[in-house]
Amino acid sequence: MITKYLIPFLSICGVILAAKTVVLSDQPPPLALPVANPAKAPFDNYVAGAGIVEANSENIEISTTLSGLVTSVNVRPGDVIKKGDVLFELDNELSNAELQVKQSELLVAKSQLREAELQYEFAKNISVGGVSREELLRRSSALEVGKARLSSAEASLRFAMAENQKLKVTSPIDGSVLQVKVRVGEFAPASRITSPLMIVGKIDPLHVRVDIDEYDA
Repeated sequence: MITKYLIPFLSICGVILAAKTVVLSDQPPPLALPVANPAKAPFDNYVAGAGIVEANSENIEISTTLSGLVTSVNVRPGDVIKKGDVLFELDNELSNAELQVKQSELLVAKSQLREAELQYEFAKNISVGGVSREELLRRSSALEVGKARLSSAEASLRFAMAENQKLKVTSPIDGSVLQVKVRVGEFAPASRITSPLMIVGKIDPLHVRVDIDEYDA
């Protein structure tokens, strides 16, 4: 007799328990409290926008005009720099060798020009009839060639010195080092890269760049 009524009773209790479980699980979870209260503007009327704080000179991405292996990094993030300060240096072994060759070529050109000048002066000062007109013209032409060679050697040396100086990457402004992304032993390409080798800028004072929606404005 008891068994006859117990089984239906337990079934009804199971249905009620299942329904209660479904109803309770369908409730929205409680809202999590914020870690910190959101910022509140101290003004009655205002316009909000997303922005960033940046250097007043904007971020200047440092690159190199010549590709090469980095042999020295002379600054760290936060360092105060002056215009012309060396930020990092590239391998200059080959450039120094070429510079020495150009210096030697300049010395040779100077020596050849001096010899041509002496020969021309000697021919010009000899008594009439001692040197033919053709010989005098030949030595005059050799003198002009010597001057041209000297001028070319001086230009080549200046070019080699300028190329050698480019291996020292300097700061274009007075400011601060914001980021350093190059290390000794890395290869610095002269082409445009996604991540700049260094970033510098003026941070006194800082500027705020804000993007305001047209509708809000």
